[in-house]
Amino acid sequence: MPIRLIHDRWVSTYTELWAAGLVDLKRGLETSVEKVFEIYIRTTPQRLWQAITDPATRARFQFGATVESDWATGSAYRVTHDGVPGGLIEGENLEVDPPRRLVQTTPTRISTAAGR
Repeated sequence: MPIRLIHDRWVSTYTELWAAGLVDLKRGLETSVEKVFEIYIRTTPQRLWQAITDPATRARFQFGATVESDWATGSAYRVTHDGVPGGLIEGENLEVDPPRRLVQTTPTRISTAAGR
């Protein structure tokens, strides 16, 4: 009851609608969001596929992190680094169509062992 009295005394009818709108905005912005990244690289599809799937090339451009996978649809992939026990990222290859398409899941949590 006391909370309702405070509300009635300090929040006008107009302010209540504004506050409700902000709460809805907060809820909408904090829900899960699908992220799509597009990067354009001037090369052939074959060379790009090789760069993405080759562990040595990935390590060269990802601060020493390497990728392990058999690159088949439904298979797992794992990104590791010698300095991080347990690996950095683990996910699934959702679509694999060399050299045109690679769709992977990404985890919501990435290892924080590197920051210890």
